[in-house]
Amino acid sequence: MLRDSELNLPKRKIAYLFGLSKQTIVEDNTARGIFQAERLLLVEFLEFIGRLAFFKFLGTEYEENTLGYKIGAILDEIFVTIKV
Repeated sequence: MLRDSELNLPKRKIAYLFGLSKQTIVEDNTARGIFQAERLLLVEFLEFIGRLAFFKFLGTEYEENTLGYKIGAILDEIFVTIKV
């Protein structure tokens, strides 16, 4: 999904922001912990989108806009530019 979008962010930064949005898993070496680590909860996805929006507009003329505006712009870039 992010590969096909026009976010123009480094893959390394996207991976970093994704990792920050994941909740802590206490027993990550068990089967249940591995399952939880591989799943993305809705709340984690929403936090990831928020982090992408904040970082994408950091240091730009849109930095002072509301987070809601930035999230809308990110969602447009992700979902409108993807060719189905």
